[in-house]
Amino acid sequence: MSEVKSFNILGQIIDVKDVIARKHWLRDKKVVVYGDSTTQIENSYIKKLAEFGAVVTNRGVSGTAIVHDNNSTGAIDLIPKAADLNNFDYIFMC
Repeated sequence: MSEVKSFNILGQIIDVKDVIARKHWLRDKKVVVYGDSTTQIENSYIKKLAEFGAVVTNRGVSGTAIVHDNNSTGAIDLIPKAADLNNFDYIFMC
């Protein structure tokens, strides 16, 4: 997996090493992340989000996908069941 060096946020390129961007973009933002086993493990990009100051809720499920699956564990299945999405500043689909 290559290291992420920048994000495109609403058309603005933010360098992840930019201290000001880290302090102002993710600092104390509540983030929920949906995805597969790469999301589920704590030592992934989830750790990076937390290092940038985000308060991360990890809803990764090993073996899932963004699309509907037969086990009802796809992100498309999980998101509508979440009653707390209004509590987050950002939703990441990974």
